[in-house]
This record gives sequence, C-alpha cells and structure tokens, in this order.
Amino acid sequence: MLVSTDARVWHDVGLNRSPLGVSPDGQYAAVSNQKRTLIFSRERGFVRLALPTRATCDVIQPVSPDAAIRLTATNKRGWPGRLDVSATSGWQRTRTKFPRLRVGTDQCTKAQAELYERPVSYSFLGRSRAVSLAVVPDGDGWKIKRTVY
Repeated sequence: MLVSTDARVWHDVGLNRSPLGVSPDGQYAAVSNQKRTLIFSRERGFVRLALPTRATCDVIQPVSPDAAIRLTATNKRGWPGRLDVSATSGWQRTRTKFPRLRVGTDQCTKAQAELYERPVSYSFLGRSRAVSLAVVPDGDGWKIKRTVY
C-alpha cells in the first residue's frame, strides 16, 4: 500500500496480514507487523513505535500522531478479547469492557478494516462466524461496539 501524509512523499508499506488501522475521526492511519507499528499523520509524518502485533487477528487503531490502541486475542482461538493502549514500556491493558463475541468454538483466521464506515470498524472472520467491532472514544476511555453476522 502507498501512504502519504502530504501528497508529495509516498511510503511503500507492506500490510502483510494485519489490516490498515484508521482513527475514529479518519485523521490518522497505522500499519503494524511482528516488529513495529507505523502511525501516519499530517502533523508528524510517520512515527515508528517499537510495538508489534503478533496474533493473526490483532488490529492496531491510531488515536493520535504518536499513540495507538490494539484489539488483541486473549485465547488460542485468536478472537480479540482485550483492548490495549500504547505506552513507552509496551502495550498496556485497559479496563475497557469488551462485548461477548458469540463465536462458539470457531477460530479467527483474518481481520480486515471496513474503511467506508464511520467510525471505521474491523471485521474478524472465522471459518463459519464473523464479528465486526468498532472502537470509539468514550469520555477518558474507549467503548467497543459489536455487530455479529
């Protein structure tokens, strides 16, 4: 994917298996892999965070030019079950209430961003189930909205 913060300089960014992350207001974009996370913004160009994603269905969503949140798996089936926030010491778990996904014993095999929705939502796909999650600001924290297909 080609990403630009000023329409003059372009960055060739490989997405691999992790989807493009977009902030709720559409101002920031992020990509992540097993080594690092890049956040793109008009204010700072791009910022490299030494914070990886490891699980197949982990999703990074930028929240500022130099910070992100992560929907991450809490079990070996790979469905997201926790929201983490970036910090200089690594990912830190939040107390954000996470909705029950109702996916049974299915395993998460892929995550993708639904970029035409506001706020941007992320679809998590299994062999027979799919769940869509959107993370939106809620006071000083976050709220996770769920749609089951």
